[in-house]
Amino acid sequence: MSNLAKMKALTLNSTGTAMTEVEIAKPKPGDNEVLIKVIYSALDTSLANIAKRDMISSYIHDTKVEPLVAGYHFSGIVAAKGSSVSSFQADDRVFGHLQYEPTQRQGSFCEYIVMGENDIALVPTTHVSMEKAAASTTEALTALQSVRDLGRLRKDQSILIIGAGGGVGSAAVGIAKALGANVTAVCSTKDVKRVQRMGADTIIDRSTQDIKKLNEKYDIVVDAPSRYSFFIQGMKWLKPGGAFINTLPGLEKLVFGWLWPLITSKRLETVLVTSKKTDLELIGNMMANDQVPVDIDSIYKIKDFSQAWKRLDDGKKIGRVVIQVQDGW
Repeated sequence: MSNLAKMKALTLNSTGTAMTEVEIAKPKPGDNEVLIKVIYSALDTSLANIAKRDMISSYIHDTKVEPLVAGYHFSGIVAAKGSSVSSFQADDRVFGHLQYEPTQRQGSFCEYIVMGENDIALVPTTHVSMEKAAASTTEALTALQSVRDLGRLRKDQSILIIGAGGGVGSAAVGIAKALGANVTAVCSTKDVKRVQRMGADTIIDRSTQDIKKLNEKYDIVVDAPSRYSFFIQGMKWLKPGGAFINTLPGLEKLVFGWLWPLITSKRLETVLVTSKKTDLELIGNMMANDQVPVDIDSIYKIKDFSQAWKRLDDGKKIGRVVIQVQDGW
């Protein structure tokens, strides 16, 4: 094939310690797929798992594929579409994320990706930049699918959101308030004012208060950083029939998941976020109306990926680290 069938990509080395720019085959869209020219991507914590090729990575990516291209978030423009695609046209601005699944062989740290027609959405025309769209997807969708789908949140119910200063937690605060819930948010001192602006009804500063001693009862608990035990803390915090939702599948879910329905009406759920057109459209509208906060910490060109990776891990960032792919090599 000619050079037109190739594209630039960043690949992880076998030890997961460095990224290398290479040329790989440019994908072609199937009948129900869209070829997307990636404009921006973003970093998330899954990068560390994929780099180490650990147990969690096996649930979200095919880490045996070579070359291994990481990255999930993206915003971009439609470069081509399959014969059955009717929702999108060439040059449409779109966003979403690659699916977190064991068969995933693509990564968004490259020039082009393909996505199913029902797995992406148009970027809103007002108040949402391409950078913000790329930064939003996994965290906002994780929050939405946790609160609305797994939590089954209804108006006037109570929800405890742990990690409200982070990306998933802050989005969960905005979504829960939009759904009419009474929100108690847990965050560190540096995030208290920001979480107040999001509309949380009650704020617990975890820097000064040990939430393990919390005696309140809630309809839903969202443990965004997955730091707490369902059996030890969650059962105490939940009302009968309530849901404790975390973002990582721990032993309580993987090994003992079968046990909980036998001994309690309280549910342990782990969210595995899915990129869906309808959910992306909802999140896009909420972003356009300032109902879901999306903070961008910094933007790095893809050629400066090593600096972006350091920023992701330095513990000082506030918001998403965004990668400029187009014109960034």
